[in-house]
Amino acid sequence: MGIFKGPKIVAATSKLAELSRVAELAANTGRIVVKDYHLASSLLKSKAKFSAAVNAFDVVAEALKSKNAAFLLNKGPDGVTVIPGWVMVVDLGRVVGTKGQTAVKIVFNAAGEMITSYPYKPLAPWVP
Repeated sequence: MGIFKGPKIVAATSKLAELSRVAELAANTGRIVVKDYHLASSLLKSKAKFSAAVNAFDVVAEALKSKNAAFLLNKGPDGVTVIPGWVMVVDLGRVVGTKGQTAVKIVFNAAGEMITSYPYKPLAPWVP
């Protein structure tokens, strides 16, 4: 398990355990971040948005508690550069986004703080 001081990681003994604990803390303490432009009501067309039929915060909380999460390096817009932190991807098996997305991508910084979350469409068939 990671060693925490409040919601921040101060040391870790297992990276996977650390990431799982951060996700659990975010879900249990209500530290869920969904930027306004990822909500269905946003007028921005270039951003992934949660469907109006779901509560975005409830969907992210469900994803954070999922046992089927994949933890990945956080890559920049170029898809190559690694940004400090990581992402958590969880396919919930039902549509949660306005463009048919079934997964949620949750971005954390290196300190373990959630930066954002949004609907995501996995590129390959999901295998938990």
